Amino acid sequence: MKAQDILRQSAQHIDDRAAARDQAEGERSMARTVAAFNALTGHQLSERDGWLFMVQLKMARACTTPTGIPDDYEDGASYVALAGECVAGNDNAKPGAIVIVDKKQFPGRWNWPIWKVR
Repeated sequence: MKAQDILRQSAQHIDDRAAARDQAEGERSMARTVAAFNALTGHQLSERDGWLFMVQLKMARACTTPTGIPDDYEDGASYVALAGECVAGNDNAKPGAIVIVDKKQFPGRWNWPIWKVR
């Protein structure tokens, strides 16, 4: 498989996940994920940090077999692209930025303070 094929498949994964979740702008749950993690742990990860964490997860998985599986590389490329998208003009992507989620998105699920992404 050539690098261009991995990148094309990566882009297709992003489109497929958006379609599966009925979100025209794409599936972008990292800001909510990081906000919940920060609220639980007291850490101050940014949305970008969350995407880069996922890159490391996929690379760690790729190292568990002699060659990894295609999904490891495809998803890793997707997460790098999403991190790049995140930092393009987004103040919430700066290290240590406070990411905020609207509690109305999760009625009855959260008992701790969560804020909304600006």
